Amino acid sequence: MNILYRFIRFILHRFHPEEAQLLDAAVQAYKYGDINDKLEETPVSLCSMTRIYLPQIQADFPEFSWPEAKNRIQDAVLQLIQAIDAGDASRAGQISMEAGNYAHEILSDSYQHNLKNVQIHDTVITHYDKKDGTCMISTETSVGYKESVTDSAGTLVRGNADRTHQVVYQSQLLYVQDVKKSTSTTTALSAHCPNCGAPITNLGAKFCEYCKSAIEPVNVRVWRIGGIGLK
Repeated sequence: MNILYRFIRFILHRFHPEEAQLLDAAVQAYKYGDINDKLEETPVSLCSMTRIYLPQIQADFPEFSWPEAKNRIQDAVLQLIQAIDAGDASRAGQISMEAGNYAHEILSDSYQHNLKNVQIHDTVITHYDKKDGTCMISTETSVGYKESVTDSAGTLVRGNADRTHQVVYQSQLLYVQDVKKSTSTTTALSAHCPNCGAPITNLGAKFCEYCKSAIEPVNVRVWRIGGIGLK
């Protein structure tokens, strides 16, 4: 055991310092028999490009506030997780059409998805793109929760309600600058009914064409949450 441990420590020195630190923690956990506990406590590492892309975003949008956007993204991720836990995809549809579709797909297996003790750790920018009249900020959010999936009889299908599962959610912020140049997909993602989550295809619409709820005319020149899903 000691020989194996020393050999692994030797290999670690050949890795990038951050990677070596994570691997060293895993080795220590293995050595002392508490690797599951260490994995529970350690958020998944994120591919942060915030320092690269944030200056570009702020050059294009001087009023853009990353702390505010970060809070909105994390609130949306939490809302999506809570919608899945409640088995109600329509709640996710209030975030965006794509978020609603994602929740509906997850819940289509007819199992009960139990996601408890949710902890949002951090959110970073991973990419910034401008095309087809739309600007898109891609992000990653590290999350921890206790997850278990059960069937109609309450039998555990997968997961472990006693263990914290560390995961990463990807999401997008969209800013439609020119509707005429935007594709139908990005336009649909930029607007949705606050009542049923259905896409608003006509940005000047006064009523939802699905549930007939009254809606405010959509201002496309604002940052809106697009798709959110597990990485």
